[in-house]
Amino acid sequence: MTIIFAKFANASRSSVELLTVEAGSVIVSLDGRDVSGGWQEVYSEWAPENETAEYVEPARTRAVSEHLASFGFDAIALLNLSDVERKFAAQPVDLPPKCATALSWVNAVQVAYASGQTLPDAPCTLPELFAEIAPLLKP
Repeated sequence: MTIIFAKFANASRSSVELLTVEAGSVIVSLDGRDVSGGWQEVYSEWAPENETAEYVEPARTRAVSEHLASFGFDAIALLNLSDVERKFAAQPVDLPPKCATALSWVNAVQVAYASGQTLPDAPCTLPELFAEIAPLLKP
């Protein structure tokens, strides 16, 4: 039984994930009965002379909709923003700065999510955006 690599599988260091030649990836409990098919003993002999890598907390990726909503841009707000964009295009006038920036931000969030990057924060709040555009909209 051959261990290639070992890393702690949790923050409390009570289990280890082993990469092995024979079995691939194996989780071994360090503080209980061996249910790994003998890997607990193999690890205890391997560990004193080999290093066990630190545990790294998995990144939690928030959904795009959750991220947008956390800044006030829920589904209804996004529909309103899209409607505002169409209204300005029909007038035809340039979008107000906050409106253009907010629309660019929505696109940037989607691109960042798709490419696994950190999702950017909103450039303005929804009330700031609507305060800027409300006086400009014609009924």
